[in-house]
Amino acid sequence: MMTCLKRRETCPTLYRGGVGALVIDSLQAEVSKINKVVSIGNKADIDEADLIDYFKDDNSSVIGMFLENVQCGRKLFEKAKEVDKPILVYKVGRTSEGAKAAMSHTAGMANNDAIFDSACKQAGMIRLSSISELYSLPKMFTSMPPLKGKRIAVFTNSGAFGGIAAYFIISSGLEMAHLSGETEDKLRKTGQLFNASNPIDVGPGLSKQAFIDIFDILLSSGEIDGLLPIPNVWQDVVIDSIVEIVKLCQAYKKPAAIYIPNAPERIISIKNDRQIPVFESSEEAVRALEVSYSYHNYLLKKELLAWRKYYKERAKEDRKLHRNVGQGVSLRQQAL
Repeated sequence: MMTCLKRRETCPTLYRGGVGALVIDSLQAEVSKINKVVSIGNKADIDEADLIDYFKDDNSSVIGMFLENVQCGRKLFEKAKEVDKPILVYKVGRTSEGAKAAMSHTAGMANNDAIFDSACKQAGMIRLSSISELYSLPKMFTSMPPLKGKRIAVFTNSGAFGGIAAYFIISSGLEMAHLSGETEDKLRKTGQLFNASNPIDVGPGLSKQAFIDIFDILLSSGEIDGLLPIPNVWQDVVIDSIVEIVKLCQAYKKPAAIYIPNAPERIISIKNDRQIPVFESSEEAVRALEVSYSYHNYLLKKELLAWRKYYKERAKEDRKLHRNVGQGVSLRQQAL
């Protein structure tokens, strides 16, 4: 199964009907919406590689896949390397029992999972750890700039969540940003902060302008690559402030993975009413930052390899030209 999303829309390619229904329903409550959906059954005529080739030049901005097996791995990964948009893939069969279940369902081999995992990294495909990531992660790519570094600042008005977020950040391989004394002084001047060091605890009583000033200080700082805001939205002023985060992130070209620690129905209501890219747990938000950073690094590596190939070919052409020029000079000298 595959799906695709545009700017503010995705294009997951979804493989089996039940998973497709789940993803379609879940994306209705997200800022990323479905562009196209394809179910390819047992792949008697076309397979996932053919669809990646089709989607690479359409108007979608993210491709998502659910796979139970891969018929032609080389073809799939070669096609994936040609794509300049994120490909999110959830594949069953990480365990022997999962592989048996996949085979009994589609009569297709689930393949060697370690090889598949390694090939995904080489091709820039983002291997998902759960079905829910097919609909929770696309908004990080459609609504936010890429994460270009590891340094994350946590911002919360409920201190306990700062410690929880810090644990997930370190566990993911990202880093808690170290704030200089100058930056902490700027933060303190915005209002009655409980803690100006990272994780930043602003307490419950700040105004909208104080929130905006804090976001601006953090995003403009060279000490920070991304934000993990965790605002409990007990007041409308907090929701209004979250809307401003999205605008500031685009202006500073730095992402924020926003987690609202409220009841699920409250989170869904805010996402629908304000069209804000919000995550439903600290772990989910950190995972979004992690995959954004990973994909950005892949694109940098891909660009570097392309330039190396270009200069290598140019050097080869230059040597050929110099050789031909040298032969021409030698022939003229002989003629004289």
